[in-house]
Amino acid sequence: MTTTPQVVLDLAPGAVLARAADIIKANGIARNDYYHPDTDDPRACPVCVLGAIAVACGFHPDAWNHDNADLPFNPAYAAADALIDYLGLDPGPAYDETVGSWSDDNDLVRVVAELRAAAREAASA
Repeated sequence: MTTTPQVVLDLAPGAVLARAADIIKANGIARNDYYHPDTDDPRACPVCVLGAIAVACGFHPDAWNHDNADLPFNPAYAAADALIDYLGLDPGPAYDETVGSWSDDNDLVRVVAELRAAAREAASA
């Protein structure tokens, strides 16, 4: 009998943000939505920053649309909070209004660069 090795994701905020940057760089950035829902594989399509964070944690890009009380979604919240802190955004509004708006207002190059910088800062904290 063959066994398949399990993949263990590092769910520390820095690791999640670094994977989110890789996902956006590889797949492109989505605007005004978590991902482009007309694609066959939502984990391999353009995503916004929140969608990339969700995918980096092993979730569907639109997991932010659901009540995640019964999901182990805390790593996604922690990564988004680390990004909010790094960017100096107002932590009061909903994630869509802070991270989502910031993602929509910036180009792919800047988003990837800021995610990588936030990842480094979170990893060194």
